[in-house]
Amino acid sequence: KMGKNIIIFFVLAMLVGCAVSHSSFIGNTTDIYPQKQEASDLLIFFEGDPPKREFQVIGMVYAEKHALNSLYIVKPKHIIEMLKRKALKAGADAIMDVRIAFAPTGVLDSNDRKLGEAKAIVFVKPNS
Repeated sequence: KMGKNIIIFFVLAMLVGCAVSHSSFIGNTTDIYPQKQEASDLLIFFEGDPPKREFQVIGMVYAEKHALNSLYIVKPKHIIEMLKRKALKAGADAIMDVRIAFAPTGVLDSNDRKLGEAKAIVFVKPNS
C-alpha cells in the first residue's frame, strides 16, 4: 500500500506544473491598438523573411518557459504561442524576426529552458 501511494504521489507531481512561463510586451510607441482575438489571424515572419506589405513596429514581445522537471521538454511551438498571445493583446497584426534560443541553466538545474523574442508589428493601411 505504501509503495502504491508513493507511485501515485510521483505521477501527480509530474502532472502538476510541468513548466513555469513568463511573457512580456515592451511598446515603442504611444499609439494604442485594439486587442486582437484570434491567434490564427496573427501572421508570423521569421528572421530573413520580412513582410511584403508596409508595416510599423509597435514593440517587442518576449517569452520564457522553464521546465520544472527533466521529463518535460519545452518545444519551440510553446514559445511561439506565447509570443503570439502577447502580441495579440498588444494589438499586433503579426510578429517578425522571431528568434528562439536554448537558455543555459545552472549546474544543479539541467531542466529545459527556452527564450523567445519577436517584433510586434501592425500593417500600415494605405490612404484612401
